[in-house]
Amino acid sequence: MFNISYESYNVSIGELRSGGRRRAVVQAKRAMSWIGVRELGYSGADVARYLGVTNSCVTRMISTGKKPDIDDINLEL
Repeated sequence: MFNISYESYNVSIGELRSGGRRRAVVQAKRAMSWIGVRELGYSGADVARYLGVTNSCVTRMISTGKKPDIDDINLEL
């Protein structure tokens, strides 16, 4: 799918795709959801499958109305 610089959140790819609820993991998942759906045009279902969460979880993460702080993220497509 796509990779972001996980170092900005201090989160491993394993943590990101697992059910962890540590603050940094949640913030990284929120950023990946936003980038995947709003910036790159992936469906919420695709992003949810990649992150190992439900569709409603992705919808809730991106529907907060404010863009997460993703300006300093290195995006590799």
